[in-house]
Amino acid sequence: MGINLFASHPNNRASLRKWRGERCTTTYHAGSTLKGYGFIPVAEVRILDDDRFHIAIDDGETREWANCIYAFVINDEIVRIGSTQQRLRVRMGNWQKNVTDALRGQKSETPEKEADLWRQELSDFGSGQLWARKGTNFVSEILHDEMSAHESEEKALIRRHMPRLNRSVR
Repeated sequence: MGINLFASHPNNRASLRKWRGERCTTTYHAGSTLKGYGFIPVAEVRILDDDRFHIAIDDGETREWANCIYAFVINDEIVRIGSTQQRLRVRMGNWQKNVTDALRGQKSETPEKEADLWRQELSDFGSGQLWARKGTNFVSEILHDEMSAHESEEKALIRRHMPRLNRSVR
């Protein structure tokens, strides 16, 4: 079974919000773009037969990263960008629960429209990937202590790539 070329074209894919302006063209070359930002692939993402949103995160040290940025990729397109102060495995566990609950029609932090788009995207393309990197650390001149810029980096990447499954810039 081949991929429907009409459906795979980004301009024909649904979005959770109407972004102003044009997406950066590198949004549609996610692998090379994210590698250039220092991200690495850390998990496969799919919806299982029981409507379970499943993130098969690698068993390596990336599971324990905190203060990191992550990007969901489907069909070599950056479709969602986020960040977390928690350990990546904890954040992805929450993702799995929230999207699964929404897919099953249960109360969830994930809106039904977003769950429907995850279902459509992963049905059309089979699976996706989760990429991640640690946030850039710096020493604050105010606190005289090391801090992470992961949230600022997340916002900048969302503004640049305007991912279709992001609801807001935060």
